[in-house]
Amino acid sequence: MTATDEHELAALLADEERLVFQHFNTNTAWELGSAMRAEADAARLPIAISIRRNGQCLFHAALSGSSADNDAWLLRKAAVVERYGHSSYYVGYELAGQQIGLVPNSGMTSPVAHWHVTDIEARLAEVTAAGGTLKDAPRDVGGGRLVASFTDPDGNVLGLIQDR
Repeated sequence: MTATDEHELAALLADEERLVFQHFNTNTAWELGSAMRAEADAARLPIAISIRRNGQCLFHAALSGSSADNDAWLLRKAAVVERYGHSSYYVGYELAGQQIGLVPNSGMTSPVAHWHVTDIEARLAEVTAAGGTLKDAPRDVGGGRLVASFTDPDGNVLGLIQDR
């Protein structure tokens, strides 16, 4: 793990400790959820909002334009928090000493093996020259980490990671 990763993990843990309600009950959930819904509605955001505590949904709203995929995403996020006691972003960085990436908005439906490379663009050029096809172009997923995925000639989806 790099010093940057260790710094990011420490910052995530500090945020988790700092961002805690002194008192939280069903009324707090309703007030917070209603305020979030009003802001999102005013901005015409197609989102779903879910506030949960100990496995119980205390507030839920699905705004116009959202879909069942939004609800499924919220349930997956909640399951990670309930299982590991940390944000999914933290768990995505570190799990049992291994860095496991949760790629936001990727549409992945199964695990994808990723390889660390020093030049993601050069490696993708090699992959496409060898008959692979680009699936997801390189993008920053936080902390200066770039990820990309491609399909090899046999149809397998594989990924590349570059830390800046």
